[in-house]
Order: sequence, then structure tokens, then C-alpha cells
Amino acid sequence: MLNVNKNVVESGFKSPLKVYLTGGEGAGWALDQDFDNTREALLRLENIVELVGLEDADVIHTVWDQVLDRINSRQVEGKIVVCHICTNVFKMLESASYISRFKKVNFWVTQTGEASRAVQHLKWPFFYVPYAFDTGLFKAQNTNREERNAERMNLGIMPHEFVIGTFMRDSLGADLNQPKPEKGADVFLEVVYQLKLKGFPIHILLAGPRRHWLRDQLTDRKIPFTYIGKVTTDDDIQVNILPLHKIAALYQIIDLCLITSRHEGGPRAVLEAAALRTPVLSTGVGLAIDVLDPSNIFSSIQQGVRKLSTVIEKGYDSSLLEDQYTNVTENHSIATASARFAGIYKGIFQRSRNTISLIKATPAREGITQQRLNFKRLVRRGVAFIRKKEIPGLGVKICLWHEFRKPPYGGGNQFMMALQNGLKKLGVEVVSNKIDDSVDVHICNAVWFGSELLKKLSDGTKCKIIHRLDGLVHVARGQADKSIDEQAYTFNKLYATATVMQSEWCLRQALGMGYVPVNHVIIRNASNPRIFFPDKTVRNKESKIRIIASSWSDNPMKGSSFYKRLESELDWKKFDFTFVGRTQECFKHIRTIPPLPSAQLAKVLRQHDIYITASRNEACSNALIEALSCGLPTLFLNDSSNPEVVGWGGVPFDNESDMLSRLYELAENIESYKRCIRVDSLQDVAMKYLHLAKEVINI
Repeated sequence: MLNVNKNVVESGFKSPLKVYLTGGEGAGWALDQDFDNTREALLRLENIVELVGLEDADVIHTVWDQVLDRINSRQVEGKIVVCHICTNVFKMLESASYISRFKKVNFWVTQTGEASRAVQHLKWPFFYVPYAFDTGLFKAQNTNREERNAERMNLGIMPHEFVIGTFMRDSLGADLNQPKPEKGADVFLEVVYQLKLKGFPIHILLAGPRRHWLRDQLTDRKIPFTYIGKVTTDDDIQVNILPLHKIAALYQIIDLCLITSRHEGGPRAVLEAAALRTPVLSTGVGLAIDVLDPSNIFSSIQQGVRKLSTVIEKGYDSSLLEDQYTNVTENHSIATASARFAGIYKGIFQRSRNTISLIKATPAREGITQQRLNFKRLVRRGVAFIRKKEIPGLGVKICLWHEFRKPPYGGGNQFMMALQNGLKKLGVEVVSNKIDDSVDVHICNAVWFGSELLKKLSDGTKCKIIHRLDGLVHVARGQADKSIDEQAYTFNKLYATATVMQSEWCLRQALGMGYVPVNHVIIRNASNPRIFFPDKTVRNKESKIRIIASSWSDNPMKGSSFYKRLESELDWKKFDFTFVGRTQECFKHIRTIPPLPSAQLAKVLRQHDIYITASRNEACSNALIEALSCGLPTLFLNDSSNPEVVGWGGVPFDNESDMLSRLYELAENIESYKRCIRVDSLQDVAMKYLHLAKEVINI
């Protein structure tokens, strides 16, 4: 078995450097634009770079990391690999394939400030080249108001209507009746619906392929819209991608471009709108942070509604339009990108004249040997090969190492029980706390498992191990004693083949304190959908608003002092408050229920309207995930992993002083936030563990 490692060797490269450029999808998406613009930028470097085929290349330059899956270690041997980051960096780490891709890359190219800050934190070697953008295709035409109104009228848009444009896909390719979560179409819908309820004369202009979900939802909510394209129930990827000059024309007849993405590598819409001096409001993702003034960025549904209402009533600050236009034309042109690539490739050439870390195929990682394939494993894999499309986990045997306890117990216990069920449903053969030659991969939960495995490993037994780590225990408990964390990371360094960090925050925390988990990926937790699911009954708006909090631990870091403060400020004629679990606080008005088994807890959660958590230093709160899975929008302390778990399904607060006002904001818009809840399903999370297990088997 071969593994890809970086080794310092003599390169002997000659000028110009021979570069193989790859990475487009060939579908007209943003990746294809990035490929075309990068190609144009490199073609301008005649004496520095020569574009060639893969076999003749000194450098493989890809605009998409997933292309690396199709290039094997032999093909990259002796070459430098340069790879663009085209999505949120920490989202890349949610794929098990990231491990093998990462080992093939010498230098990363970041295209946003957000990505640059992330890779700095991760200590990856990188160059910053802002997204290249063909500003010549997006030049404003001198049209007067009458001409603009005439174009609108041709589309059935009245002159008095405020036109909000969105030209990005919103539906899942695999299921066009579902929204693509990262694009935030559900957030877009809630914002414009609130504007409609306020009586604003809005009109939505849609264009591009895969707009099925949003078209249907706008129709259901009776929000006026116009779609530019052929309406079809089938996938329209081949018929509804518009040429860029037509997209540019649409920007000039809208009043505002609204971007509601949850996470992005771009979005390129920021560049397109800014280049045409079209007003933009956006969530704080990718390019939006680099290009837009902070006043044009929003972080909650109601903040978005307020900012858009102000634009409709008072107009958009024209000075900001000029600033945004200047930013784009100066920093994101192909000429600017070409100059930056020139610096990069000159640097690569100068370094390569001495030594540089090139990709070289080498034997598998020292200390990890191929496990003995016994007869049972061979049979399992043979059956799996025949039926792999039917049952994805068939042929894989996984051992879970954890001290399982009967609920109610802590969150880690809850998740490991859920994972056990999730893997079994995928066809995986699952055993617990068992050393067995037929086991393919062992999943160990932090340090919370018996000593038998450690004894075997200490005796020289070789195992493929996925090590699931919590946040740092001494921080979560507010203690100076780091012994548990030291024990966990010593085990990780000596025996782990790969590591699961439960959240982006969890990984950032570990790296920031000097701990470096082996081959780390991010997989958040999930709850059991047979137990934790939403109540389908419609809430009585005339009844009291029912708040609930829960915690297995009575650690003060779980937020009980916040609940005590809220108890003294709540209008008890309007609210009820229930706490389930253990606490050191004595409440006067808050109803307290001792810890409950999962099924009973889920039933109680579904009897409430809002979940609240003031917990700090959470790696990935299972209590929070269970509440969200029961359909409860959440008021959450803006701390640790809470924001990334809740996302747009709730409202953050920063301290005790703003907790009550943010509660009222959530209480007035319960249904809007409820519809924007997005939690990872147990099936998806179990599949991520299965993909990681298959990746680990090949390390």
C-alpha cells in the first residue's frame, strides 16, 4: 500500500515552469469561471509559466481540491501541487477525503480573507490571490430610469415595486424539492416574507438553474416573483445557465442583490453586483466580508429585515457603492491575479533551484502496518463488493470503544449510542469494546473507555483507530489540571490513525493551545431521529410562550446563573420556563425536573416553544442538538460551538444584559427561526464516520 508524503528532493526545474492547470466542472458554474480566469491570468506569464499536459508538468495547479481524488500518487510524484480553496476551509475538513487530498498539496491558494485567516490558524502553507474576476463582462450600461422601467415592464414588474435579485441556485441537485442548505434559500425566504408582511411592495427576480425550491415557496407564500428561464420540474442544469452578459444585464434592473448563504468560498455575486454598482446585502460569508461595508452585512433574520427595510425606505448609501466598486476593480481583476501568480511562481522557481518539498510516493506511515486479512473479512468484502450500492456499510466491521451507560447520562454517551444505531442502519457490523482481528476500524471516545485496548496497543498490537475528541476538558470544567487532556492527546499521537473533532471551535481551541490532533476531520454530533423529532401540531399563539433548558451536568459553566437572572426579569404572564436536569441553583419560578431518559426528555422538549442555552466551552452540545432536532428555535449564548450548531435556527445573546431583548426578538418570530433550523441527521453523520473508516483502512 502506498501513501503520499512530502519529501525534500532536488527538483532541477527549468524556466519557464511547466504547469498543468485543472479543476473546472464543465457545467458553467463558478468553478468553471475560476478555471477560465486563472488560465487567463497564467497565460499572461509567458516567461514564467507554460501550460502543458499532466505528464510533462513540473506543477499541478488545480482550482478545485476534489480533482485531486482523480490524480493518483504516481501521477503527482516529483511535482509541486498548488490547490485553490474554493469553499469555507473548515467545511473542507468535514470530508474524510480531505486527509488524502491534503497530503498531495504543497501550497494552498486562498481567495478570501476568511480563508487566509483559517489556514493561518491551521498552519498550512498558502498564498493569497483574491478571486479573479473578468470586470470587462460586468460594466454598467448608461441606461436612464425610463429605459430601466421599460425593461422591468417587459418582465411584468411594476415601476413602483422594489426588486430583489438572486441569481444563485437554491435547490439540491439530488432532490430538487429540497433547499441546498449552504445557499440559505430558507433564510432568503424568511427575510422577504417578513418584508411582505410589513407591506413593502417587493418583487423577487430569479435566474439560473435549480431554482425549483424557492419558486415553489414564493408561490406558496404569495410573494410576487419573476423567473428568467424555462420552468421545468426536471433538473434544468443544461438549459437554464445564463451567459454572463445576460446576468450582468439583470443586475442593472434590480434594486438590490440579497445574498443569504450560510457558508461560501465566494459568493461571486458580491463581485458581480459591486462591479455594476448594484446595492448588496449579504450574510457574513467569504467575499462579502472582504468587499462590503459591515453595515451591509447581517447575521440574523430580523437584522436582515431591518437593514433591507431601511434600504427600501431611505435608499442605499451611494458612497458605499463607489467604495465597493473600487475594491472589486482594484483587487479582483485578472490583471491583479496575474501579478500575484507571477510572484508565486517566481518564488517557487527560486526555491526549486535549491530544494523544495515535492510530492513523492513513499511506503505507508511508519508504525501503521496492514492488518492481517482473515477469512471472515475477505468474505465480508467480497459480499460488499457485489452489494455496495445497496448497503454502503456492508463488509465493514467497526468496534466502538466507550463506557456505555444507560440514559440519562452525559452527552457523549448519548451520541455514542446514536452512532451505534446509525452505523448499524448503514449495514456496518458494530461491536463494542472488543479486540478482534476481524475488526477493520476502532472508534475510541476520547479517554472514556476501558484499559483493555490501551494494554493491547502498548504490547504492540496494530489497529486502525479513529479517535473522537471532546473540547479540552480542563477548560470546560474550569480547572487547572490538564491531566485528562494530556492523556487524550498522548493516546492520539501514539495510536490514532485519524481524529474526529466535534466542531470547528473544538479544533480551533485545540490548535490554539498547542495540541495537534492526527489527521483531523470535523464531524458534528447528531441525535437519534426515532426519539428526537419535531412536533407537527400548530402552536396556539394565544397561549404562553414555553421556554426550556436542559443539562445533565450541574457544572456552573452550563449556564444556570443566566437562567437565574432571566427568572428575575421574565414576564411570567407571557412566559413559562422549565429546566430539565441537574443544577446547583435554586429557582423560585422556573419549574425544575430531574434528569429524564431520552424518550421522556424528547416528549417534554416537544411540549415547549423555545430552547435556551447559556452553556460555555461546548465542544458540540448534544443537549442543544436534541432540542433543535425536536424543532425548537434556540436562544443561545454566543460562545464556543453554539453559533455553528444553531446557525440560523435561533438568536444569539452576548451576556446577561442583552439576553431578555434577544429572547423577545426570537419569541416574536418563532416560526421563522423554526423553519431555518438545520441540524446534521444521524444518517449523514454516521455516513461521514463510515467514509472516514474507509479512508482510514487505506492509510
